[in-house]
Amino acid sequence: MTANGIVSGLRALPRRTVTGALDLVQHPQLLLDRIEATLSEIAALTLEVYRVTAAANAGVAAVAEVCAEVERTTAQAAVQVRRVEQLLDSYTEPLEAVAPLVAETATAISPDHVRLVGRLLDLVPDEAERVERAVGNLVARAPDLEELGERLNSVGEVVEGIPGAGLLRRRGQAAEESG
Repeated sequence: MTANGIVSGLRALPRRTVTGALDLVQHPQLLLDRIEATLSEIAALTLEVYRVTAAANAGVAAVAEVCAEVERTTAQAAVQVRRVEQLLDSYTEPLEAVAPLVAETATAISPDHVRLVGRLLDLVPDEAERVERAVGNLVARAPDLEELGERLNSVGEVVEGIPGAGLLRRRGQAAEESG
């Protein structure tokens, strides 16, 4: 490059830039101070870049952890969806079969009916207890009833032995059949 080329290049630069460059060349200490200040700024920026990078890495790790949890949850949800699909498949046919009955029942049953059924269900435990006591009493009296049955059989045999008892029995049967 020729001297004319350098001069024309310097002329093309803004005056402030050229003046600043000349000041730096004439004052080496000023140049060193500016270099040191620039290096300090670069060091501070480098530290800030490291801090931001560390925060970004932590953010990326957190996102990766969330993604892993989403994958686990998605897998669990898929299992549950398959279970529900199997249940729906197994209940679809029976539910479709009873659908008309359910629709008819829904129109035929009023809220009063539902309340009455609820009251009846409330009575079931008390009634079951009463039936249980009655059956217990019958079981306790079973030997007495058996003895009574034997006596009635004995009386029947005695009555059969009375002359004319067969005629009375036939008349009673005929009266039952006609009336």
